[in-house]
Amino acid sequence: MSERALVKHPLQQRIVHWYNAASFLFLWLTGIAIISNSGYQIGPRFYIDTVNSLFGGATRLLHFHVYVGMLWFGVLVVSFLLDPHGLSLRFLRDLVPTRNDLMWFKVKPKAEIFDPSLPMPDQGAYNAGQKAFGAVVLIGSTVIGTTGLLMWFGTGGGSLGRSLVLIHLITVGLVIAFFFVHFAMAALMKEERPALMSMVTGNVDAEYVEHHHAEWYREHGDEGEPLRPAERFALPRKVLGSVKRLVLRVHHAKPQPLGSPYLAGIGLGLSVLAGFVLMGHGPGASGFFSRLGAFTVARVAPDQVASNAYWSSVLGTKLSEYWLTWTVLGIAVGGFVSALIAGRIKFGIDRGSLISRHSRLLFALSGGIVVGVATRLARGCTSHHLSEAALLSAGSWLFLAAVFIGGFGTAFAFKKVWR
Repeated sequence: MSERALVKHPLQQRIVHWYNAASFLFLWLTGIAIISNSGYQIGPRFYIDTVNSLFGGATRLLHFHVYVGMLWFGVLVVSFLLDPHGLSLRFLRDLVPTRNDLMWFKVKPKAEIFDPSLPMPDQGAYNAGQKAFGAVVLIGSTVIGTTGLLMWFGTGGGSLGRSLVLIHLITVGLVIAFFFVHFAMAALMKEERPALMSMVTGNVDAEYVEHHHAEWYREHGDEGEPLRPAERFALPRKVLGSVKRLVLRVHHAKPQPLGSPYLAGIGLGLSVLAGFVLMGHGPGASGFFSRLGAFTVARVAPDQVASNAYWSSVLGTKLSEYWLTWTVLGIAVGGFVSALIAGRIKFGIDRGSLISRHSRLLFALSGGIVVGVATRLARGCTSHHLSEAALLSAGSWLFLAAVFIGGFGTAFAFKKVWR
């Protein structure tokens, strides 16, 4: 070892590393004690009983586990997305695989088992094994935190709830398995010990880096990689820059010609058919907004909603479990992607030369309110009645006829304002 030390892990990075490790260790140990169901039980009974008694019972243990988990996940998400020190973008950059990483996986087992003198491919800030562990931790933490939140807030029931538990447990097991390999490589192998110490002191020996991380050493030289003011909030600035370039590209894109309305009609009919086959329902929209209104008002005046014969009937099912929620989300995402591909996303207010912006917005708002009330009186919006018409509902056929007649009449009366 030489006496030259390079900056490898700044203080902020070390804090996040050990915070993540300590939180995950606590969640793992308490999580084992929480799983007492014979179908999923991992730890021995004496361990489960001991940990439960230490926390004052199974319910309090579960609360400790959940609250620590929410704090762990929340702090990680906020710090990663805000990236106040530029560490997130640096971490993502260092995880990008290279051709040398594939070579490392081929040579490393041979070097460890048969011939320690085998030359290793040059590596960056992390070797291929460390990159693999970092990717598993990044993806695994996202899955663990997301499934944990969904389970705590009661999203899904029945088979969905059981699937969330299974995904949560499998992901935890995968991360733990990689953790033990990571720990063994860093703590038990003498030649890798400087990598572990660099996460304690922040510095790493130059001779070790030159031998084990030659690519990183050639890029950063004798200084290492200290934090720089220009890297602050690097990830959000990178994302915003990408979004800005995409918006400008879309805004200046040449619009593609409109597709055939006959093909669009056939596609709409197939969508209705797919809805019945996959979900047992045809498409719709207004029911979601009606239910969303009921849930919103219930937050402010729950007694009034509960006493309302129309609204009270919809509060028994959560929005996340309501099929129209996902239908409306799919319509919005699909429409956006379609317009994006066709280059037909523009920012502005569509209006004729004889109507002002304020009048156009007022007419749009008034028309939306009238349509919203009308959909409740007609027991559904146009898409709903299109689905019902596919089932030969006489009322829906009458509704669609009225829509076409009213639409043509209104268009004829207002066509002059669009000149």
